Amino acid sequence: MDYIQFKLSLKKIRLTIKTFSSLTGNNPNGLNQWKKTGVPAYAISLLETLQMLSIEQRAGYIAQKIERL
Repeated sequence: MDYIQFKLSLKKIRLTIKTFSSLTGNNPNGLNQWKKTGVPAYAISLLETLQMLSIEQRAGYIAQKIERL
């Protein structure tokens, strides 16, 4: 998955770069580096998992994960 596909996938599930970076423990600016280096496997895996969840499940997961930070 390239960075453009990654951004489109985030948009499809209504997540921002900022929220996704919080879930992965990254700086939002660091995710921009993925334009050059490619999207890491762990990020693709998380994104695919989030896509399989219902909107309610996804929202609950995100809220729970961010609350722990």
